[in-house]
Amino acid sequence: MGQYRVQATDLVVFKEVPIDIRASFYNNPAYVMINHKGLKFEGVYSLEYGELLTVGKREDACRPQIFVVSIGKGKLNYYLCAGDIEGEDVITPGILDSTDIRIFEKIIRNKGLYILTEDTEQYSGPMITKYHGEELKGTVFYSPGIEINGYLMVGDVNFGFIPANLLKPVDGK
Repeated sequence: MGQYRVQATDLVVFKEVPIDIRASFYNNPAYVMINHKGLKFEGVYSLEYGELLTVGKREDACRPQIFVVSIGKGKLNYYLCAGDIEGEDVITPGILDSTDIRIFEKIIRNKGLYILTEDTEQYSGPMITKYHGEELKGTVFYSPGIEINGYLMVGDVNFGFIPANLLKPVDGK
């Protein structure tokens, strides 16, 4: 390395910052999976790269979501809901590695209809993620008014994300 020399040292120790401390820097945090491998659960459910995590309580896991997260003692807890053979709900708890999670500021906009101003793609999460579909200029979408990372959430049950700068509110008059 020329005139420079690198020497190993144990003077610096890198530690994971607890998720609740990371989240405290945001007024309205949104949690997104950034592990490119995602998270798989025995073929029942998977959390893919770029997908938004639903925040809630354990008892919310089966109403209507099947996967929710909560923060406790610096950890990101998850609850996966799946039916068993008898059709009963089974909630499986676990802990996510918070280094697999990116936090964004969630911006609240007006709920309602938005029109697409140019052709674009719709994604499954608020990042360039799994392709959800091609959308054409002039298409009107309902949005619950949530913007994350420059993407507006659209849909009413199965949500997708479209770049917010390509959507214009529809005047209801």
